[in-house]
Amino acid sequence: MDRLEFLTEMKKGILNTIKEVSKPFLEEEAEKVNKLTDEISGIHWAPTGLSVETIKENKVVELIILRQQILLADLNDQIVCYKKICKNCNSIVNYISYRKVIKCLMCEEEINVQTWEGTVQLDSFKTKVENDKLYVAIPLELFKKKEV
Repeated sequence: MDRLEFLTEMKKGILNTIKEVSKPFLEEEAEKVNKLTDEISGIHWAPTGLSVETIKENKVVELIILRQQILLADLNDQIVCYKKICKNCNSIVNYISYRKVIKCLMCEEEINVQTWEGTVQLDSFKTKVENDKLYVAIPLELFKKKEV
């Protein structure tokens, strides 16, 4: 091995060492940036306390998270989250499990949860899975106390 090859190998080794040493710091900084971005955009990631498998088994799960009534559902192997308020009439929708439908009793509109076809319009929330735990993105303005 001549001097040029030796220096090239030393350079590669030093760069790999720097990468490995700085990786945890960079991951920590990336996590801080993600949290800051969520805070600026007005999102709070609320844990559901459920795993993805639980939702896939039940197809639809009703929860109350941060004073928000939500529906978690398995839609074509993707977990989706909806607010349980009908956009047309602003009343609470109901999940009727024996018929497999989400129905608004005020305006009589419904969605079949097996085909996801129907006329009820619901607001959706983002979801994410970290360490086999499911989180829902709740906008901050929905759960802050309103001052009179």
